[in-house]
Amino acid sequence: MFDLLTEKEDQIYENRFSIDLLSERLIETTHWLTEYEISKDLPIVYFGAITGVASALRAAAHFKEKIKAIVSRGGRPDLAMNELQ
Repeated sequence: MFDLLTEKEDQIYENRFSIDLLSERLIETTHWLTEYEISKDLPIVYFGAITGVASALRAAAHFKEKIKAIVSRGGRPDLAMNELQ
C-alpha cells in the first residue's frame, strides 16, 4: 500500500479528488512495480475508497487483464464510466 500523492501535493485538498492525477500515478506505479523481477509476475489488485475507486477503475481499464481485482470501499465508480464502456 502506498500514497499516490507527495506530501506537498496532499496539502492541496483538491488533489485528493483529482481522478486524472491519481489515475496517472496509479498507472505509473503499476508500470514501476512490473519492472522488478521479484514482483513482475505477481497478481495486481487495486484498492480504492471514494473517488479513489474511479482512479483504480481507470487504471485497470488501461491495463485490462493485468489487473486481477479491484476492492472498493464506498466508491464512485460512476466517475469512470467512460473508460469502462
